[in-house]
Amino acid sequence: MSNFDVSLLGLATQQVVIYVGFFLFIAGLIGCTLTLIVFVSLRTFRESSCAFYLIAMSIVNIFHLFTGLLTFIMINGFAINWSDTSLFYCKFRSFYVQLCILTSFTCMSLAAIDQFLATCSQPRWQQWCNLKSARSYRNVQQIAYRTVPLVRRELDKQLTVIVLVHVFYDVIVVMPSIIVSIFTIISITATNQNIATLLNYIRNLAIIIYYFRYAGSFYIYVCVSKRFRQQLFYVLFKIHFNQFCHRRANNNQVEPQI
Repeated sequence: MSNFDVSLLGLATQQVVIYVGFFLFIAGLIGCTLTLIVFVSLRTFRESSCAFYLIAMSIVNIFHLFTGLLTFIMINGFAINWSDTSLFYCKFRSFYVQLCILTSFTCMSLAAIDQFLATCSQPRWQQWCNLKSARSYRNVQQIAYRTVPLVRRELDKQLTVIVLVHVFYDVIVVMPSIIVSIFTIISITATNQNIATLLNYIRNLAIIIYYFRYAGSFYIYVCVSKRFRQQLFYVLFKIHFNQFCHRRANNNQVEPQI
């Protein structure tokens, strides 16, 4: 591959990082925020240990979009490295990015284990699937078995599908980054500068694909769960929009003159 071809590929990669990266950043912030609104607004989710893990993952993903993806876009899209201007940010970002990655994957793993236990036929395993196992706050220790059985079955069915699809989605978007990292380690002794530059461009593209994991959760829920789409509509329009209209109507009322 000639130097011109490598330079052209570098320019194309830079544009992908900028446009796809900002698309993921905005879509991820919107999606994670809507996920939090739906899960926190409905009691069925608030009393579910699996939803608790998904809520925690959404919060962590929002922070990771800022510390991870946004910084990656600025470095590889605009050649602006905030770490060079702030030693504190350099150390903070390195630690926090790893913490967010570990926490996000841990929450997803716990959600998958939780749903496995919830759908297990053994009652002694099902008893581990409650908020006592997810958190130890005193005010939630008594809600483990308050759910109506039919509601609980529908919720378990919904969350099982969501978690299962999410796990497969994670494997798909994370795998390119793993493959490129392995290939880079194998080819680390390559002396050809063009090959090293090409690998760096491919690595950037793989990282962009990897960040689909942190931006796609909400859209997975919408695509695979009709019940979640109904819950989203209910929360946004039946609860929050109606409350907004009610408060606005009350504020517009003119007090009678005495």
